[in-house]
Amino acid sequence: IAGCLSTYCLYKQKATSDTSELNKKIGQLENFYDYYGKGLKEYFFGVHNSNDGDYNYNLASWAYENGYLTEARDFCKSARETWTASNENYHKAISYFRKANETLWDDKEDKRKLLSLYIQVSDMAIDINNAMYEACEYFESACTYYLNGDYEIGDSSLEKANNKIELHDSYIKDYNSLLKELEVLEENIS
Repeated sequence: IAGCLSTYCLYKQKATSDTSELNKKIGQLENFYDYYGKGLKEYFFGVHNSNDGDYNYNLASWAYENGYLTEARDFCKSARETWTASNENYHKAISYFRKANETLWDDKEDKRKLLSLYIQVSDMAIDINNAMYEACEYFESACTYYLNGDYEIGDSSLEKANNKIELHDSYIKDYNSLLKELEVLEENIS
């Protein structure tokens, strides 16, 4: 009886230890998906707001090309406000993705890579938004100068806007490459 009792006690301790470890991993997994889900939500809000900023920029370009300089300035302002909101979303997403990464244990390298890619994509999206934000600032200034008859300064501002758009375009190539890598990884994880 004494031998059976000590075996039972060892089994009971092992079962309690295993249950405790299992509960810890379940808690970590719940935290991971909580942070990951919040990160995705903010990321996609960022994408949505960025698209709205691009739309307003396109309206500004149309207004400028059709001689509506005051309206072009207004659309530029709206675009900048929307890109600012987008960047706030991306910064929140990055924070959540980092918190999600902290909840993972060592054998979750595929999820770590996924989070890393979302962080990189979000960082690149911020760079893209910032380039267009600055382009819109110069574009808006150019419109103001043209309205005031300062064509030389307006042309200079427009040239600076075009330089920022070229920077934006160079970022887009890197961004699309990261998105492709993210898409492949998500397909392999699923």
